[in-house]
Amino acid sequence: NPDYVEFRQTLAHSLALVFLLCIPSAVGLVVLGRPIVALVFEHGKFTSFDTVQTANALAAYSLGLAGYAAVKVLSPAFYALNDARTPMLISVGSIVVNFVMNSLLVGPFGHVGLAFSTSTVALVNFLLLAVFMRRRLGRLGGRRLAATVFRVIAASCAMAAVAWFASELLSWLPLRGLGLHLLQVSAALALAAVIFYASCRLLGVEELDDAVNALGSRFVRIVRRR
Repeated sequence: NPDYVEFRQTLAHSLALVFLLCIPSAVGLVVLGRPIVALVFEHGKFTSFDTVQTANALAAYSLGLAGYAAVKVLSPAFYALNDARTPMLISVGSIVVNFVMNSLLVGPFGHVGLAFSTSTVALVNFLLLAVFMRRRLGRLGGRRLAATVFRVIAASCAMAAVAWFASELLSWLPLRGLGLHLLQVSAALALAAVIFYASCRLLGVEELDDAVNALGSRFVRIVRRR
């Protein structure tokens, strides 16, 4: 069916964009979670211990970010195919997975276990939707999508290494409190963005231009409204 071919290509491209945006975001939250949380919340009664605990939960939540976003792409795709039953059944199954993971993780790991359980549910939900969609439409992007994901992961690793090094290096400066956290976050994020963009260019991530154009046009619309 020619319509299915185009639908499959559009779906694969959408998933590639989701991974391009969400994987580095998740990696960045894991690496820079502590200075970001400290910058936003570590004031008054919110102590450094609270920052560590919140950053650990944030890292656990971020592991499921790409899965959660991909679900938001795949679920409407089933509805477009007049199939509301499959995502509904998978959602019911996710409730069971959530109950099991909470039972296993919340006791020993507390709030971090709860966050990791939520991420696990998002990833399982995505994988099941992808499997059933593949059975419905065939391979979703095949090697091209897999290559994009691999390249984005590689670029995210390079980005994470630079961001972590910059954050740690800046922590030795004779600054404390809000000024230090602001410098850490702003400098590390700026370097991370440059390194990720350059790495994606070097690795030939084809969806990079589409993502940049989409973000740029959204920024322009926001500026015009103001």
